[in-house]
Amino acid sequence: MNTARAITNEPKPLLDQLAAALSWFDAQLTLPSDRAELAGWQASLSQIRAADQQPMDSAIALMGESGAGKSSLLNALLGLDLLPHDAGSAVTASVTEIRHGDRQFRIHAEVESRESFLPRFSQICERLRETWTESSSNEAALAVAVDESEASIVRSVVGMEPAELFKHTRPGEEHTLLHPEVKKVLDAGTELTRAFAEDDSDELRVACRACLSSRHPLWPLMRRVTIEGPFPLLSSGLRLVDVPGLNDPDPVRNRIAQQALQSAQLVWLVLNAKRAMTGEIMRFLTESRLLTKLELEGRLGSLVAVATHADQFDDAGLTQAFDLTEDADLQTLLNCHRERVEKEVRRSLRRAWEETVAAAGEHVNADTAAGGRRRLEETPFFSVSSTESLLLRRIVRSKKPPVLERDEQTGIPQLARWIATDFVAREQRTHRQRVERQALQLRDAIRSTLARREDIKRKLAGLGTAQKGGLKGSQERARTFLEERLADHHAHAQKETEAQAERVRAAMQSGMQAAEDELAQGIPDRLAGIHHMTLRAICRRGGVFYGSTRNWDLPADIADAITKRVVFRWAELFENSAKGFLDDVARKSTDLLSLHAHFLFDAIVQLVGDGIPGLDRLKQPTRQLQFELDMVRPEITESLQSARMSFERDLVNMLREHLGPAFERAADERGVGMKQRMVQALCANLDAVAPTLLPALARDLDERVVEVNVILVGQVGRAHDSVRRVAQIEEGNLKVALFETTPDELIRTADILARGLSMLDAA
Repeated sequence: MNTARAITNEPKPLLDQLAAALSWFDAQLTLPSDRAELAGWQASLSQIRAADQQPMDSAIALMGESGAGKSSLLNALLGLDLLPHDAGSAVTASVTEIRHGDRQFRIHAEVESRESFLPRFSQICERLRETWTESSSNEAALAVAVDESEASIVRSVVGMEPAELFKHTRPGEEHTLLHPEVKKVLDAGTELTRAFAEDDSDELRVACRACLSSRHPLWPLMRRVTIEGPFPLLSSGLRLVDVPGLNDPDPVRNRIAQQALQSAQLVWLVLNAKRAMTGEIMRFLTESRLLTKLELEGRLGSLVAVATHADQFDDAGLTQAFDLTEDADLQTLLNCHRERVEKEVRRSLRRAWEETVAAAGEHVNADTAAGGRRRLEETPFFSVSSTESLLLRRIVRSKKPPVLERDEQTGIPQLARWIATDFVAREQRTHRQRVERQALQLRDAIRSTLARREDIKRKLAGLGTAQKGGLKGSQERARTFLEERLADHHAHAQKETEAQAERVRAAMQSGMQAAEDELAQGIPDRLAGIHHMTLRAICRRGGVFYGSTRNWDLPADIADAITKRVVFRWAELFENSAKGFLDDVARKSTDLLSLHAHFLFDAIVQLVGDGIPGLDRLKQPTRQLQFELDMVRPEITESLQSARMSFERDLVNMLREHLGPAFERAADERGVGMKQRMVQALCANLDAVAPTLLPALARDLDERVVEVNVILVGQVGRAHDSVRRVAQIEEGNLKVALFETTPDELIRTADILARGLSMLDAA
């Protein structure tokens, strides 16, 4: 039997049979070398059992613009009016995770500390006060210059407009007028937890709104809110994670949201069917590099599109577009509306992917581009009306009657069934397959090693008493041979990784050229096209301008000029090649083991005579080494991904650091010709910083390449250690069989091994 057999739906019998076989060997085999191998196999089985017993923990992350209806969608799926969804309110004011809990509801909130929030609040007030003072005489200029996201934070935590706050306080004393609830939470610490009985739905709803609603003063303090409760949809181990709206104004919360997106098994792109893929969403998909990251992590197929507000459509437009009769029924109109929205969403996803690929330039492999396009074309699509579902099921009440006739027309039941069946089944199947695949690999590794050992013992038993002497010298020669080959192999691996590093460096150099072009031409052109008050706000924020309608992150824009062109090549030359590299290590190492055993068998033939029938060369090298490499492969892949993400993060931070002085100088520009002088100052600084920025970037990239090389070459060393360990065990067993065991004892040991192997075959 081998791992190519069909994967079953239940790994537990296989694990039990493996455990029984190892227990048999544990009771029967006494040689120290056998005991050492058994200990390793038992440890591996324990790891696989632990993975099998872990409950399913699969996250679905919801992302989309504010107002897309994520909160209503979650309420409809959970069957409970839980999250705030009234006009002007946003549950996405913080990262919200909903998970299953027994019997009672619990809300756990992670809150920004007093030491962090008060300085941040003071800086916000300082910037707003300066803007308000300079532009108060010109309402139009004030509307452009004020960072609305910061103004909304001030309104929430003090309960008044910033201008009113500044009239009643002096600079640096704004915190004295914080809302009493805000002061209370800051005094309470960084974590808040409350529990509710099942019948306390009203209190639970009020508590959720206090933590999540943008109409409540606490939302600027909230970092992450976790809600647990007896939600049937989540009982199998699902988690729903509602992340802040696209380009959240709070960098801390935005980082938490990005982490949630990276760890989710599914990413729902929640769209308002009335607008479908807006320009803001298209910009986010391309500029955030989300599609790039999902592709590199092998998760592009995890994207799901959910269009909300399915009940709001243009009857006349649909009738004309689909050539319907005037008396077309509601279901026909819903189907046509869904078809039209789905067509638009898929077209926009394809366009976003093409723009992402085009931005990466010639460094995108054709297969990578085609594969990504194919996976996006297969993206599941759902059209739902959450509000109508809540009304039809009387979860919420309204004076306005429902537009739809039955809940099935809302699309919510279909989406809930898909989650509970297709998605849960896929996650459970993936988990079972992963566990069983590891178990089968372990079984084959054990069987290959012990079956060969059984064959050796039976053949040696048929030779009679072996002659003494001669083997020690052969063992030493075999060890010398093995060490020399391992050294050659290590040198070859080192040479291969260095050649690979050169290819990566060459690809990165093209990115460096793109960076030079962007610094010299692209950024100055964009600076010149920005409204002078907006440019002033950008400079005042040190190069980062966050707003509800405007978002322009200058260092990230410059970083994209490099990373979008380099990151694909980075993946193709390092991450995607890791599997082939480790396969090559396994193949060469097992070949060395085979040659080493071949050498030892030559020594046996010399000891006991030539022409002995049945004493074969070792044809099948041990599978234990391959099993060990398969177990560590995910670890290597994760290390490579971590190195790539570290490179991107350090790149952006370095750009911010180098460009900071330019923004500080430009922020002080005032009077006539302000914009012209600001642009000139920024461009002059770009010219000045480029000679130091780009070499520094090159050194940083080179460090990342070296880091990846260390990971790969380190794995070669680990593989070589495994080769030495296996060779030592085989030598020890062979020595005992030749010189310390009678033929009858060899036969008995072989029978023991045969019985244990039959137990393995049953698995």
